[in-house]
Amino acid sequence: MFTISTIFWDLVFLFAYILQNFGNSSASSCTYTKHGNNAAARQQRLECGAKCNLNVSCYGFTFHPSNDCNLLYLGDLLPDATYHIKPLNIWLQEATTNVAEGALATQSTLYHHSFQASMCVDGRLDCGHSLISHTANEKFPWWSVDLGAIYTVRKVVIWNTQHGGYVHRLHDFEIRVGNVPVTEVGKLLTKNPLCSKHVGGGITTEPVTFVCDQPYPVGGRYVSIQIIKYCSGCSEPTTNYLHMCEVKVYGYKL
Repeated sequence: MFTISTIFWDLVFLFAYILQNFGNSSASSCTYTKHGNNAAARQQRLECGAKCNLNVSCYGFTFHPSNDCNLLYLGDLLPDATYHIKPLNIWLQEATTNVAEGALATQSTLYHHSFQASMCVDGRLDCGHSLISHTANEKFPWWSVDLGAIYTVRKVVIWNTQHGGYVHRLHDFEIRVGNVPVTEVGKLLTKNPLCSKHVGGGITTEPVTFVCDQPYPVGGRYVSIQIIKYCSGCSEPTTNYLHMCEVKVYGYKL
């Protein structure tokens, strides 16, 4: 038989249980667990966990692919419910491994058979005119690399050609990361999330680092770089060639 006294002590023990199991959450850890084999759902859960990380009041979350994620606060936690319960800290770490080197690379078109997309992932940084990838002149040229698995991508480092007369050609481009293979030619790529972008004329011949500046990690199997418009301020305002010397992708495998 339940009495006011037993209910009171049940609430006390429940509150103590919550503090013991969830009271140590902070901005650098949240409650998370990985289950199931659906890669897209795992990535969505990762992003949901990262949102919880950013909120110091978040003690956990529930997730379902059809309704995104639900952040939980102390008053939301119940003892008979299921929460994500494994600390998630990998997004805070500094990525140190180039996961693109030697991976399968493709590009929208080919200017000449010697300028293959694979030149950007061969590890060579002698960026003369003969050691670059190079598309034909087209409206929205792109280059893409298949990492072979799903990675949380933290940053992309790009080396432009060192041929001084053509540095300007690497202009106005977007870097996207996601699980949709890049195959369409002549169209803007929008199906994968945006990692970062460059606006204006070509980047310098020095390597430039682009950090995926979303409020949570950007993840996927494919990384693409695409010129999204013509450059009215460039010396070739009606020309769009995409050529690069090397592309390095730093991230963690899920």
